[in-house]
Amino acid sequence: MIYSLQVLRALAAYLVFLLHFSLYAGPVLPQPDLLAFCAAGVDIFFVLSGFIMFVSTHGRAERPGAFLVRRVARVVPVYWLVTVGLALMTLVGLKPVGIVEFRPEYLLQSLAFLPFSRGGYIEPLNSVGWTLNYEMFFYAVFAGLLLIRTSTHRVLAAAGLFLGLILLGLVPVPGIYWAFYTKPIVIEFAFGIGLGYAYERLRSVPPGFRSGASPAWPSSQPRFCFSAGRAAPTPWVSAPSFRASTGPWSGDPQRS
Repeated sequence: MIYSLQVLRALAAYLVFLLHFSLYAGPVLPQPDLLAFCAAGVDIFFVLSGFIMFVSTHGRAERPGAFLVRRVARVVPVYWLVTVGLALMTLVGLKPVGIVEFRPEYLLQSLAFLPFSRGGYIEPLNSVGWTLNYEMFFYAVFAGLLLIRTSTHRVLAAAGLFLGLILLGLVPVPGIYWAFYTKPIVIEFAFGIGLGYAYERLRSVPPGFRSGASPAWPSSQPRFCFSAGRAAPTPWVSAPSFRASTGPWSGDPQRS
């Protein structure tokens, strides 16, 4: 795990919390839309999602099936539990927040992470779960991208795919799926993948090349200079060796 990402995750979570809090606190705020900027929390989450998926699979022979199983196991059980709980509460006569009408197909589509219209909004029974509908879509797309072995080509394919979806959204085609998956917000996932690619490229460059200093000597053995006919070790006798795979110089960060 790259620990600084936890700060961004916490920031995004607080922003989303404040956004929902503003829906109820609007009457007492100086301006009803004072906290509207907190919607950026969702954007941060989507960019982080693309970044983490790319970095956590970079340099690894990740199989699409294994990737999907690992991701689904982290998200789906708890979400299903909450969704079924909301449905049961509605069936016994309670009125959970955000649920005005209940239909069996609402439950099935929510559990399947399929977008549908409810009360004038495209959202599942758990109204905040619309972001997970996108996340599951991102998981499926990235699993397909794992079939592309070259990182550069993988990034280009992601950019082309999501940019193409946005352009298709300009075509007035009726249908919820078309409207949902062609929204400009999907490009944020591709942007996160691009940031992950840039991060991996930068960390694979020897520090000397980044700073303009002499490149690190490509060996863990002492480097010698010759003076007066004999070899003498220089003060920097333990330069780091080059690594051909993932390539950080002082240990890989834990993967997310």
